[in-house]
Amino acid sequence: VLGGYRFVSVNYGNGLGQTVLATGLQDLFAHVGAFSNAPTSSTGSVLGAGIAAAEHKLDLLYITCGDADHISLQTYRASVNGLADAAGENLNALYLIELKGEDHTFAVWTHGLYNFVRLCFKGNYQPQITALALDK
Repeated sequence: VLGGYRFVSVNYGNGLGQTVLATGLQDLFAHVGAFSNAPTSSTGSVLGAGIAAAEHKLDLLYITCGDADHISLQTYRASVNGLADAAGENLNALYLIELKGEDHTFAVWTHGLYNFVRLCFKGNYQPQITALALDK
């Protein structure tokens, strides 16, 4: 949603298709999560530059993918490579989570959502980059 496109997995029947233009919305959302995300063509440096150029700081970015994801893993890794450096001071905390042995499944999504929400409401995390490979 950071100044680009958002994928909607609901059929609205309005002819817009599944990808719709979404403005940045950084003034409304300081916490952003992508769980078992759809493939992107943007590299980490492009995504990070978008965060760096934003008027508002992004407090938390949480991205997760299964390490056996045949749909998204390659683009996930490209999209996070260099993201933190390019985002600079406009990104407070970045969590990059790969779930061992998981494919593009709902289990990755629910694991990501659960832990993302816990971080959002915890509110006392320090500025950091956390990259983990976890057993579910």
